[in-house]
Amino acid sequence: MRVSIVRSLSILVPAFTALGAAAGASGLPLDHANPPRMVSVEHAEILMPAADDGVAKAFLIIWNGTETQTSLASVKSDAFASATIMRTLFTSDGNAAEPVDGPLAIPAHAELQMRAGGIHMILADPRAAITESDSLRLTLVFDDGRELEVSARVVPAPDLLTRHRHGGDDRGLD
Repeated sequence: MRVSIVRSLSILVPAFTALGAAAGASGLPLDHANPPRMVSVEHAEILMPAADDGVAKAFLIIWNGTETQTSLASVKSDAFASATIMRTLFTSDGNAAEPVDGPLAIPAHAELQMRAGGIHMILADPRAAITESDSLRLTLVFDDGRELEVSARVVPAPDLLTRHRHGGDDRGLD
């Protein structure tokens, strides 16, 4: 009996530890040599439109360091009336996009890299004027109900977006 209790605890303790770690979050650069065992955001940037009639686009790098798949269901922002996760159509010239249908899966030990011409977010109808010096909060909502709040850097031009290389130099140099 005692052996089975010890064996059960040896299984349950790591499982609860993994669940607790999965609920945490970080907005800091990821240590790729020793990645966290949780869902974290490595980069969060909002590209402001060149014209007043355009919409802002957001790009995130989300790391899932857990043992299970997680799925991004939606994104909320107090700074914008709406936030929509989009995907660029493969058959387009890179400009045609549509809303993602359903939660966006992020496999275990993998990252979701949002970028122009792929998965990205459209942020529409700003509630107030936004400047380059602003840092805006985004709330990521996962399909299991967890929420992760991150601070996104406002970027005025596409060439100033971070060029992410998992485990490499993110300074934007080619």
